Amino acid sequence: AAKSVWGKSWVIQNLNDFSEFWEIDIIDFAGLEADIFQAKIDWADILVFWGWEASYLMKKIYEKWYEHIIQNAVKSGKIYVWLSAGSIAACQSLWTASECIFDLSPWEAPKGLWLTDISFRPHLNAEKFPKIREENMSSIFEKYKTPFYALDDDSALLIEKSEITVISQWKWKYYQ
Repeated sequence: AAKSVWGKSWVIQNLNDFSEFWEIDIIDFAGLEADIFQAKIDWADILVFWGWEASYLMKKIYEKWYEHIIQNAVKSGKIYVWLSAGSIAACQSLWTASECIFDLSPWEAPKGLWLTDISFRPHLNAEKFPKIREENMSSIFEKYKTPFYALDDDSALLIEKSEITVISQWKWKYYQ
């Protein structure tokens, strides 16, 4: 469910990271009916979601009524990997999304899937996201006093039940 602005080469780069898996099924769920989407979710052991823009991703999820399918899959123990916009969509609110963070408060932003109670901002200091810099993230925190994690593109959050582990060798920060 990705919109194309920079092309799709980033999708191929991300897929190469998963090349050691035995089988990969790639779907653009924006065009699938709920029963087919459910069957794909049921079949998979690991689900990877990413997209261009978190609000666009969530719009497609809500249009198709997929949020309950995804939420139930997480509750049943499926392993979810959330990349880029997908990591923001997993949160309770999309307020850390590029299209929201500088213009909307955490209370005004569209809702996310609420798979976790944290807020998350990927792409810290990434070249393609020139506004997502530590000084800007500090200002955002000072303005709204809402805690969130900001991680660079070589870092990850591992969330198991209520335990959060940051996996990083580079730059990340928890604004609190």
